[in-house]
Amino acid sequence: MEAAEPRPLTWLRTLGQKYPHAWDTLQKFRAMRGSKPELSWPNWVYVPVAGAYAVVSQGDFLTPADPRMLDVSSVAALGAWRMTKGIYRYDPVLFEELWASEYEGPITLEPLRQLPEWAVYIETPGITIWRGAAQLHGFFAFLEFDLNTHHNELYLVWDVDMENEGAALISTVLHLDHPTLEDSLRYGAEEGITNVDKLSPELRRSLEKAHGAPLEELNERSTELNLEVAKRAVSLLLYLIASGDVRPAKPGQPEKPHRPQPTTRKGKSKLAAAPGPRHWDVGVRFGNLLRGAYARSGSANASGTSKRPHVRRAHWHGYWVGPRSKPEERRLELRWLPPILVGASRDEELPSVIWRVKA
Repeated sequence: MEAAEPRPLTWLRTLGQKYPHAWDTLQKFRAMRGSKPELSWPNWVYVPVAGAYAVVSQGDFLTPADPRMLDVSSVAALGAWRMTKGIYRYDPVLFEELWASEYEGPITLEPLRQLPEWAVYIETPGITIWRGAAQLHGFFAFLEFDLNTHHNELYLVWDVDMENEGAALISTVLHLDHPTLEDSLRYGAEEGITNVDKLSPELRRSLEKAHGAPLEELNERSTELNLEVAKRAVSLLLYLIASGDVRPAKPGQPEKPHRPQPTTRKGKSKLAAAPGPRHWDVGVRFGNLLRGAYARSGSANASGTSKRPHVRRAHWHGYWVGPRSKPEERRLELRWLPPILVGASRDEELPSVIWRVKA
């Protein structure tokens, strides 16, 4: 990868060379949105992954063993990211706290559809994952709407340098609205095995021979490794959505990231891709509060009871709402509380952001 160029741009160029018509094809697919029932999807999805599959497969049927399958999620991520080219860099102190928070709760659609762009790229400086097997430079995140099942999914596409294989984009899919993040991962892993078995027993045998283990064992290992990094990545995403603490890193950018709006020319509506990358600083305010609080509390007070301010991890609270006298009308609402500065003065506190999400 070229050091002078932001990695997402290098991937955009690399995949564009491999699939020369990819970006035009996806834009045409986007323009067909809503033209008929089977081509209807929510506006918070740029193009369903089915569009990227069509680009990569070029009319072929791809089995899970086909190496081109790895490109499907990458083309989907880069196609959506290309429209806004947002690169998000977190305040270093806040990043460290959020990365350690390991969010484990449910992954629901309501907050995620508030992502500022169709796909975001979040930098992860100095991070290694998968027990040291890969250096994680950053990750793409985007939402999927499955045109066949109408299920919603969150794609996390890891931008890594593998220890023995070099640069790669590798995806993890989280199926939304399961009780925990781990349940989301396990559901996807089990669905993958079911799909392989539906295709043919021979495909299962060839995959197990290639990897030297039963698919169930391989999926268990994969789930364990992906869970460790996904918990941390989702924590970063939820902060990005909830905090509003995002500002342009360079002059000449919009004040806030947003999805592009179509322009009309000669009676035709068209979406234009961003001309270049837009860099965003995330958590500058909270990071400064953390640094100031840490500096003022470097040691315990005379009584030995003071505690160093820290970030309480993001978490969900469930609340039953509705009249107690009518149990059939009561419903569970989930509220997400973002990271909270604990042990700081009131002047240093940040307000919590709460979504009411019907269960």
